[in-house]
Amino acid sequence: MRYSEIIKPSLLVSFIVAILLSCSDPSAQKTSDNSRLAGDFSADSVTLIYLHQKKGCKTCRAVSEAVKRAAIRFKGSGVAFVETDINSAKGEVLAEHFRVSFAGLLVYHQTGEQNNYTNITNEAFQFATTNADSLDRIIERTVSSHLEMKKE
Repeated sequence: MRYSEIIKPSLLVSFIVAILLSCSDPSAQKTSDNSRLAGDFSADSVTLIYLHQKKGCKTCRAVSEAVKRAAIRFKGSGVAFVETDINSAKGEVLAEHFRVSFAGLLVYHQTGEQNNYTNITNEAFQFATTNADSLDRIIERTVSSHLEMKKE
């Protein structure tokens, strides 16, 4: 076996892992008192936020389609949707707050002075092109969980 046959697959795997790790902070539930962010969202709603590069890959486009399906499913239920280029002015503020460097899918709501969010980027990129139904269920479950937290 030649060295070039071994190095190419390992570089490919390293590249894919680096992209996935750079997408966002992997921890699920966050809380912050960043007042700059709170002004951008309604205190009365739960928001599904999709941050992405201007020209997205196949997976990014599939995540965008899942967000659009969720918008239809949650229409009229107090759920807002934000899809924005991470390099726009608004996108930069959101990316900084949520520690997203390439793309991110998050569910956000405000409780009093606290901003609460769940980062589902890893799941979105895992299932977007391979199992859209699973991604739809993850989004629905996470948004529903935040709606329940808003009621409490």
